[in-house]
Amino acid sequence: MQSPAFDSIASTISALAAHDADSRWVMTGALVVTGGCHVTTACAVVPVRRLGRVLLAAGGVATVGVAVFPLPSATGTSPMHTLCASAAFALLAGWPFASAVSDSWAEGAWATRSVVRTTAGSVLVLLVLGFVAGQRASGDLTGLLERLAAGAQSAWPAAVALSLAAAWRARARSRQPA
Repeated sequence: MQSPAFDSIASTISALAAHDADSRWVMTGALVVTGGCHVTTACAVVPVRRLGRVLLAAGGVATVGVAVFPLPSATGTSPMHTLCASAAFALLAGWPFASAVSDSWAEGAWATRSVVRTTAGSVLVLLVLGFVAGQRASGDLTGLLERLAAGAQSAWPAAVALSLAAAWRARARSRQPA
């Protein structure tokens, strides 16, 4: 839906929602929906300790902020946009570290195990740092690096929720009489 001149490898996601972007409503809507999904997931993963859920929800709110404060142009900057995007990346990369569970049944969820949470958080932080480094370097891969980081950050909450759902089902099956 963008002009042929748009380079998705070099250009950021935010450029797709900038004021001068073709069909900016698509990316703006996607950012709002994604942020809303993070907030909804934070509310739904009740076994995850409060700090982890707060970080995920705050990351979702910051993601909505990216849509609320779009770039003025595909190559422009905006302090509020930068603040929201930075907060979203930091919060969503950090939340796995704080997403231990408080219910004993949820300890069976693979995504909430300490080694998995720490690995996921480390990978997300490294992806964000790679994006930042790519932005500071030539910028030729900025869009790709951002999409890798944002994609992983969007996939991890779903992995946690699915893992918790599987642990809940396993617990329910183990309680059924033989």
